[in-house]
Amino acid sequence: MHERDLGEPYLVNNDQVYITKQPLKEAYNITLSESIDHETKGYYELLHFFYTVSPDDIVFVRMGNFGGALEQCVKICNAIKACQAPVHIIVDAPCYSAGAIISVVGDSLDLKPGTFLMFHNYSGGERGKAGEVRSSVEAHNKNFKKFLEKFCGPFLTKPEINRIINDNDVYIYADDPDLQKRIGRHFK
Repeated sequence: MHERDLGEPYLVNNDQVYITKQPLKEAYNITLSESIDHETKGYYELLHFFYTVSPDDIVFVRMGNFGGALEQCVKICNAIKACQAPVHIIVDAPCYSAGAIISVVGDSLDLKPGTFLMFHNYSGGERGKAGEVRSSVEAHNKNFKKFLEKFCGPFLTKPEINRIINDNDVYIYADDPDLQKRIGRHFK
């Protein structure tokens, strides 16, 4: 493209095209390319960023993530949802587990060729008396299902969420013919 003054019309395939400049303070690029660690202190700066970035800015989050700690995933998802700036998620490499969940909480999603999102049930361990362990697992199951419905629905359908809760993995591939439908119903 040749340099032009912004707002000056030019022709592309006989259509007039205008490029306008919108006021934007900053564009931020964040990369989450490893695993989501259990240590909260490693995410203070990231969480603070999402909670305080200006609505005039724009945020790009590049994902290629192996997943990790659900507790940190919940914090990151809540922070992205509370972010006043638009958050655009770009999946550059396969994302698993917590990485897949974080990938669908922004304002838009772009899965690059050869990538996928893999969703699965949470994993963990409990200790204590049998009744306490059973109560804890039941509470975690109920909470995780609500979490998936809030952050991943309607990108994931109710039957897919139920499959995940019943310990089946769900893969969404970049070349899935229904991907644009999913994106259309999830990101409005």
